[in-house]
Amino acid sequence: LTADYTVDTESLKAELQQLATEAQQAQQAFVNDKVYTALSTEIDAVETLLAEAEKVIATECPDVAENYASSLERLKQQVAELRNDLDARHAAGTLTAESTVDTKSLKTEIDATVAEAKAAQQATKDYQALYAAFEKQVDLMRSEIDETESAVSEECPNVAENFATRLADVRTRVNVKAEALKEAYDNGTLTADYVLDFTSEQKELKLILSEARKAQQAYDDNQKAFAELNATIAAVRSKYEDTKAYVEGKCTHVAADYAARFEAVADALDAMQQTVDDAMAQGGQAADISLDVKTLSNELDTIREEAMNAEKLYQEKAALLADYTQEIAALTEDLNATTLQIADLYPYIQDIVAEDVENVQREIDALKDEITLAYEQDRLSSKYWSDLALVKLHIEELLKKAEAYNAENEMAHENLLVQLEEVKQVYETTRKAIETECPDVAANYSEALEDILKQIEEWENNLERAYCSGELLKGEYPESLQPIVDALNALLEEARNAQIAVGIHHVTTDNALDTDVFSTNGARYTAPRKGQVNIIRKPDGTVSKVFVK
Repeated sequence: LTADYTVDTESLKAELQQLATEAQQAQQAFVNDKVYTALSTEIDAVETLLAEAEKVIATECPDVAENYASSLERLKQQVAELRNDLDARHAAGTLTAESTVDTKSLKTEIDATVAEAKAAQQATKDYQALYAAFEKQVDLMRSEIDETESAVSEECPNVAENFATRLADVRTRVNVKAEALKEAYDNGTLTADYVLDFTSEQKELKLILSEARKAQQAYDDNQKAFAELNATIAAVRSKYEDTKAYVEGKCTHVAADYAARFEAVADALDAMQQTVDDAMAQGGQAADISLDVKTLSNELDTIREEAMNAEKLYQEKAALLADYTQEIAALTEDLNATTLQIADLYPYIQDIVAEDVENVQREIDALKDEITLAYEQDRLSSKYWSDLALVKLHIEELLKKAEAYNAENEMAHENLLVQLEEVKQVYETTRKAIETECPDVAANYSEALEDILKQIEEWENNLERAYCSGELLKGEYPESLQPIVDALNALLEEARNAQIAVGIHHVTTDNALDTDVFSTNGARYTAPRKGQVNIIRKPDGTVSKVFVK
């Protein structure tokens, strides 16, 4: 150890100083964390208190909870800001043992908010209870309306609709007052002094029920009176049915004569019934209706008596009518038998006699109608026997007429057949003359002859048809045969002229191929043309003009 020996205290001092500094910093950090934890616990307690307050308000104050939603949200924001500030100071390490957070004022405000919400909830309940009390009065009034309406409907079913409007009016008035009450409640102006008076409506309901009962009683009395009117009409209608059945069953032959009078009675009864029905449907009074059923009852008695007398008279007339009817039937049978006999003996003239048969039938029908009319007009007598005898004579004359018509038809037919045979002979003569006198042109006229033959055959057919149908007796003869004779004469003359022309200017078939034929205009033909001038050049060079008919 020397005087130069030194101790390095400065480095130790510096190290101690460093240790002291680090210790202070560690202490500060420890305090910062400890204070942060303590203050965070306070904030947590506030958050818990706020959550409980929110829950209390939501469950215990449901009617006003939404009114405090913004206040609770604001408190939540304040708590969040408080925590954010604490977190910032902790992060900065500035928290000391003296550091604090203002949770007391928040707790106070939270408690005040809960208290206020509970008070508001209670006030709401009280307000609702007040409204409910008034609503109960409204419900009671409405129940009273329903009861009155039900009583009117059940006790007075036939007049209930007459009071429907008044009941509806009472219900409307109650609804108006109920709406005014609801409006005061919604506006927050409802107080215990609010006046809800249904006195006038209650009086009106009692009056309606009383009047409805009286009206129903009047209706029942009126219906009873109507029932009596219907019973009166039914009694006369029953008498009508009995009388009508008697007349139709016992007076069958004259019943139709009384149908109109029965119908008039029925119409009168229907009119009475309609009057009653209309009055009932329109709410009329039975006392205002007067029914004259006595007159109808008397009319039915009169009809019954008259029908009995008329039926008796009818029976007396019926015998004479039956005799006439039997005779008319016999005449009709005779006429039919005569008609069949004519058809069998003279079939060709039955259509001609048909008009005479129809005339006789018309006589029978006319007599039948006249007798029927006389019977209906109550003037039937025996004078018609002479008329019926005359008809019988006319029926007997029909067969004689038919015989005369038949003879006339036969004669006309035979005369026309003679004329037909003469024409047929002319035809044969003409045909043979053309064949023998005009051999070179005969073939050109065979078709014309055939057409004329068809005309002759058709004429013959028409003759037979006219003969069989009786048309000859009506002057409806077939057409005259003279045109056919004229046609045959003309055809023969034409054939003869043609034969003459062929004989003068004949071109033989041997040199036909060497002969040239021309028209006057120079047109070449294969053979001469009829009806014009033909220029013929023969093989020897000679030329001639030929006109062929």
